[in-house]
Amino acid sequence: SQQWNLQLQYQLPGQWIVDAGYAGSNGVKLLNRRNINYAVAGPGANTGNTDSRRILNQDHPQKDEYGGAPFSAITNQLTDANSNYNSFQFSATKRFSGGLQMSHAYTWAHAIDNISGLRGAASRTDSARADRGNSEHDVRHRYVMTYLYELPWMKNRRDALGMIVGGWGVSGITTFQTGLVFDITETTDRCLCDSSG
Repeated sequence: SQQWNLQLQYQLPGQWIVDAGYAGSNGVKLLNRRNINYAVAGPGANTGNTDSRRILNQDHPQKDEYGGAPFSAITNQLTDANSNYNSFQFSATKRFSGGLQMSHAYTWAHAIDNISGLRGAASRTDSARADRGNSEHDVRHRYVMTYLYELPWMKNRRDALGMIVGGWGVSGITTFQTGLVFDITETTDRCLCDSSG
């Protein structure tokens, strides 16, 4: 796994600091899994004869002894998955002054991999490239604002009224981001190949 970071910072008038940066990473030889005994679809294929159509059962010397199905699904653990992440990050922070502190942060990012969340390879090939695409945790745009405002009234009073009414503030965190990718799954084995394992 490799990681890269680059950050620039500049102070502006009015207690503002701006940051701009790049962050990236590259992962190789990540854990993957694949059903290596999928069924081959063809004439007469149906969900009832899935096991007898699996590739490791074809021409197996014991297939007659086991009703054409010595093996069921076989999940192979591999280390052929890869990931890639690139992001541009920008933030502007106002230091606490005049009763106000706030920050704004924006990130543009793109995460690509071929085995998000160890969901298993979708293809029936031996190439992990066939499953390459947007990661399950790919958030392309993200904006976060934090703020703290100290209410000005009676904050310096030391009497009972000042202790009750003074010293209050308003704070919060506001986040906007694009949605996550999602998989559409079909519970029916429409390809008649039982690739899920």
